[in-house]
Amino acid sequence: MERERTRPPTHPGGILQRQYLAPLHMTVEQLSQDTGVDVEEWQKLLVGDVGLNIQTAVALAQRFQTTWQLWANLQKSYDDFYTQ
Repeated sequence: MERERTRPPTHPGGILQRQYLAPLHMTVEQLSQDTGVDVEEWQKLLVGDVGLNIQTAVALAQRFQTTWQLWANLQKSYDDFYTQ
């Protein structure tokens, strides 16, 4: 049985900010240095102007010891909800 969604999914950038960067007091510049992904790309992601791509999903997985699939699934849930 599929669970009914009670609220819209959060953009992956919001999850990155609230659940990873803020608790670690990490700046976007630090994230960029740690991952090799451009600061501007992270800034666009954090405000929801762009979605995750495979490169950023892999970079986040490596940096925060998650899987790239976690990040890809967050993006897919967000995209699926808003393209219905």
